[in-house]
Amino acid sequence: MKNRRHIDVITKYFYPVTAGIESNIIETYSVLAKMGWSVTVHTTKSTLNEVNILRSNEMNRGIKIMRYPSHYFGFTPIIDYRKTNLICLHNFDIFPHLFILLRATFHQLTSTKSYGIFLTPHGGFTPEWPTFSLLSRVLKWLYHSTFGLIMINQMTDGVRAISNWEKQALAKVCVKSRKIVLIENGLDPSARLPHSSLVSPKIKHLTHDLKTYIISIGRIAPIKNYETIIKAISLIPSKLKLVIIGPVQNEKYRASLEHLARKLSVSDRVIFLGVIRGSDKYYLVTQALLFIHMAKWESFCNVVYEAMSLGKICVVADNTALSSLIKNNKTGISTPTFDSVKLAHILTSIHKGKSTKIIKIIQTNLHTMHFPSWTETAKAMHYTYLQIVQSYAKNI
Repeated sequence: MKNRRHIDVITKYFYPVTAGIESNIIETYSVLAKMGWSVTVHTTKSTLNEVNILRSNEMNRGIKIMRYPSHYFGFTPIIDYRKTNLICLHNFDIFPHLFILLRATFHQLTSTKSYGIFLTPHGGFTPEWPTFSLLSRVLKWLYHSTFGLIMINQMTDGVRAISNWEKQALAKVCVKSRKIVLIENGLDPSARLPHSSLVSPKIKHLTHDLKTYIISIGRIAPIKNYETIIKAISLIPSKLKLVIIGPVQNEKYRASLEHLARKLSVSDRVIFLGVIRGSDKYYLVTQALLFIHMAKWESFCNVVYEAMSLGKICVVADNTALSSLIKNNKTGISTPTFDSVKLAHILTSIHKGKSTKIIKIIQTNLHTMHFPSWTETAKAMHYTYLQIVQSYAKNI
């Protein structure tokens, strides 16, 4: 009899990539590994901006990592369907997800399917469609609204929503409500209290030299809408700086942001720091005037959640999951996504101390909020996964 607690995780990118989905996976499945699950992550050899450069096999925090070459049809994971108990699909790519769902359909029709399938789309089934090229948008939308939807409703044993917004969005596009499980993201323990002793001298010196700055964290890609923040910065006559942390996913977009900063004469006030992790990252957040995130679309947004847990005032765009995460003038400040003039007014008001009353209300509310840890998130996943695995064990 096979081990009843083996999970095969499917994701396009993984460690050392540490964007939202990848952080979610490594933080939760490393806990599941400690809880007795055997976890194998199947992923590509690629990073966000380099193709096929990573090693084929690796272990990280109790997780076995198997990497495959990227090709036109995504990648081709090798899964032992006889030994796996649960296949967890992350995001909702056409490939290899379609191949796996079709294989599961065959196993079900031939009564040889003894494993469950669980999908965590991370907003990937209800994306910001304008961010895709026209051809990709049409093909992906057709797939999502027809065969992809049928596959989800017929072949998955559960679909995880990481926010209330995503839960509603999934139901709206006709994913069966009984399949949707709400399990929100958690927090890195380091985000609760970034110990000064763990912060590098380089970062301490940097924050001292920066003086007054606002900070934004996320991959450098058009969906993150950094241009609106840069335009707002240019409307503020003070020396307030913008610090951006995150990997470059789109080189052309990075170049366009630098060009915009030069055009608006704020190049010296827009600082790209690249990838910074752990206590250094959280220290930079705590020393900032505020945290800002003006993305066009989010299904949850870990970095805003982390900044909130640190008691930092967050200014965010009033769209998708951001509007449910941040309640305006209660747990943060929300503002129209592309309105740089209004954003500049908000930043100026906070910088000059004119929003003292609102800030006190927000900080009081933040200190009374409960911020679940990644361990709590992983435990919720554990119980959900265990129910699925046990349901198949009964049928054998």
